[in-house]
Amino acid sequence: MTLVSNNSSWWPVIDWYHQYSYFLVVSSTALAYDWALSFGQELDLVWRQRWTFMTVLYIGVRYAGIVSSILSMLLCFPGVPMTDIVSNIIYFIQLWMPFVAFCMLGVITINRIYAMYQRSRKILMFLSVTLMAVVTTCGVLIVIINNHVSVEEAILSGIHQCFFTFEGDLLLPMAVFWVLTAVWEVLALCLAVRVVIMHFRELQQPSIGWTSEDSITVLIKSHMFYFAVCAILFCLHLGYLFPSLSSSYSSGSEIYKGILQISLAQIFVLGPRLILSIRGYYAKRRMVNSDTATAMMTIIFQDQIRDSTGGGV
Repeated sequence: MTLVSNNSSWWPVIDWYHQYSYFLVVSSTALAYDWALSFGQELDLVWRQRWTFMTVLYIGVRYAGIVSSILSMLLCFPGVPMTDIVSNIIYFIQLWMPFVAFCMLGVITINRIYAMYQRSRKILMFLSVTLMAVVTTCGVLIVIINNHVSVEEAILSGIHQCFFTFEGDLLLPMAVFWVLTAVWEVLALCLAVRVVIMHFRELQQPSIGWTSEDSITVLIKSHMFYFAVCAILFCLHLGYLFPSLSSSYSSGSEIYKGILQISLAQIFVLGPRLILSIRGYYAKRRMVNSDTATAMMTIIFQDQIRDSTGGGV
């Protein structure tokens, strides 16, 4: 049922949504700018290459973020009419989108750590079982949260708004969800740091070569940036669970949730770059090897010409 009211007591709520929409514009602009900035690289390294499972994951994470930002803007921008059914559908997509993105990013992380550990089957099995347990538990928690949230359309002073009503205490399932995702990211970071330590030890022994020295550096650099943003996002989400923030329409809660939205958008920026960074590295290495091979063939060809003509220096 649509709530219609012209009472001035709703004005702080209207102002809160109005100010929060600015943060949505900033996060959406950041996503669009990054997409435009890296589209040329994406075209060469993703769309024009042979399609693999990683290609599907890249496209899923990249464009899931864009879709999520558009839906967020539709829910908060005044003047956009939203029926209860449409609001529920959009909320359902918004609720499950970060979870689906987390699953895809988890698979990408497994693939990267699997490469760092030189395709160790033990690491692959350990990470696969761990991610499956975390994903299953988080999926159940999302279902519980979804079943205890109702969405209602409201027209306040002629402005369309969308309200979410939480039935019961959802603090525990929300907290467990973000703690589990944080545990997974910390585990992945620890395994990556272990590889770095092993890498430096190998470099101290000149007699032992490390065939993937540069790729290890590329992998760990991009993963550190990604983990830093994840850590900020997890802390912000856990902080937002306090009623003083989640149930308040103060300017402080507005800024806090705005920063939270921008941090969430960065996951959809850095996630695809986990794939682009390593593909870009191998593309540059192939180009260097190709140039070296061309130079060597040129030298050999010139030597053959000198030998056939009897020339010398």
